[in-house]
Amino acid sequence: NSSMLLSLTLLYGYLGASDLSCELFWKLEIKYIQLETIGGHMLLPYLSSTGNEREALKFCDKHVIFQEDHERNAGDTFAMTFKHGTYLESIDFYGFRKRLGTSAVRYSIAVERSILNILQKSTQGLRGVEQVVSNECRELQRFKIQSEDDLLDVSYNQDLSVRPDWAPPLTTASPHGCLDWWDKWDNVGGSCWWQSVNAVNLEEKTSAAYREQFRKSIVHRYMLVQAFGVLISSERSLDQFETFTNEMARTLGVELNKGNDQLRLENVASDSQKLHILTLSVFICSGALMRFTEKPDEANAKDFSDLLNLLQGNIAHVHEVVFSDGSKNLLSQEKIFFGGKAVPFTSTYVREAVSWSALCFQKWQEIVQEMKKKQKKISKSFPDAPPLISQVKRSCVELFEGFKTMSAGLMQKIEVQVLEKNAEDLSTEWVNVVDGDWDQGDRFFREDGQ
Repeated sequence: NSSMLLSLTLLYGYLGASDLSCELFWKLEIKYIQLETIGGHMLLPYLSSTGNEREALKFCDKHVIFQEDHERNAGDTFAMTFKHGTYLESIDFYGFRKRLGTSAVRYSIAVERSILNILQKSTQGLRGVEQVVSNECRELQRFKIQSEDDLLDVSYNQDLSVRPDWAPPLTTASPHGCLDWWDKWDNVGGSCWWQSVNAVNLEEKTSAAYREQFRKSIVHRYMLVQAFGVLISSERSLDQFETFTNEMARTLGVELNKGNDQLRLENVASDSQKLHILTLSVFICSGALMRFTEKPDEANAKDFSDLLNLLQGNIAHVHEVVFSDGSKNLLSQEKIFFGGKAVPFTSTYVREAVSWSALCFQKWQEIVQEMKKKQKKISKSFPDAPPLISQVKRSCVELFEGFKTMSAGLMQKIEVQVLEKNAEDLSTEWVNVVDGDWDQGDRFFREDGQ
């Protein structure tokens, strides 16, 4: 039953079991146009939210092949309608070609594919991703996205009617979409506003909001890649970098000209937004460092120091509040194995926020080291620069050490909560969670403790 398979696909996706989600999805023999209408919102966000890069890239590649095949054959198909005298069909083919060419799903998958390619190489360090980032930035620039206004005429080809009533449409193809659902699941009702055939037919205010948020997500992720490309480029442009980061902030509803309080995680309600803001604060701080390198005076040093303190507070907030013992994100056995947001949240935190932060921090080290080497030359124009450069370097090192310590602490917490429990302890806890009988819980575990 296709409806049941799709529902189970989504359920596994939300619980973080992306391999099972993927297996069931492909059992439906999804192909061709269905990659566009169904796959972009029924599979991709759930694969990337658990760091399943292998399957996520497979899906993205299939979608790209479908788009390229259509572009290559569309001319022949169009000409065939004239050859056979079926002129009215030519109008339909033209409309179909236009809708695919201006597809919001096409834009979103292109951006997510670029991010997956970059993060897949992130474990190799900055040197390992430089060429990939350069290639992906160049590949995305063909879409010529400067702001959300450039996407006002995109086509929404998603078939949202296939989603069950407990799983409203995600407003993004990024992994954060899965977390949005967990943040809002208490408010999910039994009625569906998306029961029209597809997104383009929706007239309600909520559907307009859906399309707006989807556009903003595309722009945000696009600007993220472009900003990082500028940061690690040999010819860094502060103006260009700030253009990208300001647009990133705007798509998140953050007005940077109103101060830095909007970047403090304690002021952010949803966990999905916390991860967005954490990554944004790293990029804003990177911009402040670039500004200091251009003009290493006391004012710019103070700006960087203030943002660095904010960033340290944000990192501490994630580890001490979001992952605290009283938090809904605590990595406990029942949430890891028997439902909850811990798997997608932790995976998205590590694969997105931590990966982008680590890459940026590596670039910071290079930037500060370059300034140390040139500080004699710099001091001719800025006499107070040498001690300021040393101060900035020291602050960066303190941040790096704190970041590594907290990351190691989180890894230890995961190991303690999950890996060091034996089968009997786990089955006991599971029985307590579901209030079942011992026989029900114990049969899920083998004698060897797996």
